[in-house]
Parts: sequence; structure tokens; C-alpha cells
Amino acid sequence: MTADDVVATSEIHARELPHGFFAELGPRFLAAYHRTFVDSPHAVALVAVLDDRVAGFLVGTVRTRDHYRDAVRRHGAELALCAALGLLRHPRALLHLVRHRLRRYARSLLRYAAPSGVSARSDGGDVRGPVAVLTHVAVLPGADGHGLGADLVAHFVAAVRDAGVREVRLVTLAGGDGAAGFYERLGFQRLRQRRSADGHDVVEFRRTP
Repeated sequence: MTADDVVATSEIHARELPHGFFAELGPRFLAAYHRTFVDSPHAVALVAVLDDRVAGFLVGTVRTRDHYRDAVRRHGAELALCAALGLLRHPRALLHLVRHRLRRYARSLLRYAAPSGVSARSDGGDVRGPVAVLTHVAVLPGADGHGLGADLVAHFVAAVRDAGVREVRLVTLAGGDGAAGFYERLGFQRLRQRRSADGHDVVEFRRTP
């Protein structure tokens, strides 16, 4: 993925992954968000091309904490502006932010703006090494059957392995709206089901590259 691709990938994201809070902020915010992955040395940003057009994308972090620290420092102002414009256009998203996400985002901004050197922690609080996160992947419906999604995931897992990171994690919607079966076929292990900040039931997966 290049900076020139983010308009196309943001449109795919908004269309194929509409359930997330970021999607409610609109394609302009999503394009800025995708750009953080393109510019980051700690992330992977991929596109799948079919018939000379972008037909799918994947963004994910290789070293998650380092990526988001880089994103806040280099793109924080742009992300904040695009988010504010999106919230003005979608008051429901603003209400959702205030009720469910504002405190968590404030904590994250303080954490990622802090000096480096603090180890990431798992849900249980134990110190662990870097964990890669497959953040978003989507393929246009017309491109189904070409293996684009599996290829994108395989390239991401290879990049994580080459970086020496030992674990990949991801979250997908539970039930028929999610992609649990797809990830299980690709070797991911189901960890648990929980309720997300958006109020959706989601399933967590992990895999060793």
C-alpha cells in the first residue's frame, strides 16, 4: 500500500467493515488512519489488486505499542481533525465516543505519548514481548474466490515472522457477520468471546507465525 492507495482502501473499509466506530467517522478519517500504517516502520499496509484496481487491503501492527506511539506523534493532529469533522457529521458517533470511548482514548493518548521503554502487557497484566495485531482486512465482494484475503493474511504473517515477533492476534465479529471460520482455516486459534467497546460480540484469535 502507498499513500496513493488510501482513498481506495478507506472506501473498501467503510463499505465492508461498517460496524466499527472508526467507520462511523467516514472515509476521510479512515484514509488518515490507513496512512499511519503506510508511514509506520512498525506496521504493515498491503493492498490486493485485481483487474488493475485495488480490490482488498490489510493493515496491521508488527510492534503494536511502537506503532501507535509513532501514529500519535506523527499523525495525531490530522487524525484529531478528521475525527472532529466526522463527529460533526454524525452526532450518534459523538454520543458513542462520550459514553464508551473517551476515557479509554484519553488513557491511550497519554500512554503512547509517554517515553518508550515500557513493556506491553497482556490482559492478565503479565509482562510480555511485542505482539502483532492484524487490525483490519477486507476484500470487495466481486473479488471473492481469488484467494486475495488469504494472500493478504499470509504476507502479513510472514512480515511478522521476519520481524522476530512471536504472536499475532486479531478480533472478528462473532456469528455469521464475522470471519471466524476463515481465520481458523488459516491456522488461528480461538481464544475467547467477549463484548467490544462498540457493543458487538467479538471473538479473539491468536497465531504463532
